[in-house]
Amino acid sequence: MRANGTAIEGLRRARKLSQTELSRAIGISRGHLSRIERGKVGASPQTLRALADYFGVEADALTRGVPVPSTDATSAVLDMTDPDQPELNELALYKPHQAAELTQILESWLRRKAGRRCIPCTYVGKYLRFSADDIRELIAMHRIDPKTGLPRQAARAPKNKAA
Repeated sequence: MRANGTAIEGLRRARKLSQTELSRAIGISRGHLSRIERGKVGASPQTLRALADYFGVEADALTRGVPVPSTDATSAVLDMTDPDQPELNELALYKPHQAAELTQILESWLRRKAGRRCIPCTYVGKYLRFSADDIRELIAMHRIDPKTGLPRQAARAPKNKAA
């Protein structure tokens, strides 16, 4: 079975590892890891096992693309019990249309502001993506002010003009 490169890349990025660091840790070349992440080649069973052991997930989770912490993993899992937060996969990088759906913000606005680097976002090469933390920050930035019914950023008082 082929490993899901997106899941491996998501795990690597979540731990803030470079391809070089991860490839050295599991004993393969950086180029081979890159080809696995891009889906160009499949990972050998030994490489899958090494990746699963390194990240503390089940090996079959890497092939399904849904990393699930193994029972002996000690990795921290964020508490997602806040009812205002959508259920987010901590290891995923969301495309702009997915982020727009989760945040209830127009995709065109997200793309425009991300292009100007005005909002939190992640670029994977030339592709715009949003991590779970980026989405949480966007939601926090655009909470509705209960007094005005407007997004918090738009609810600022107008500046007084000196006469």
